[in-house]
Amino acid sequence: MATEAQHRASAKFAAAHIVQVSLKLNDNQDADIIERLAQMMGTEEGKQGYIKRLIREDMRRHRPA
Repeated sequence: MATEAQHRASAKFAAAHIVQVSLKLNDNQDADIIERLAQMMGTEEGKQGYIKRLIREDMRRHRPA
């Protein structure tokens, strides 16, 4: 079990180094995206890894020559 000091240290680190991004998806218009993300839940990569990989691939494709 984490001590109060460990909780404070974790919160301090998160405030300095973590950025959280969220999406709102419409269950009608974005059903295909929601389904694909659900499929990624059981994988080693997971939803977060999948999204990060797609963004990095896009960044490489659009890198100035």
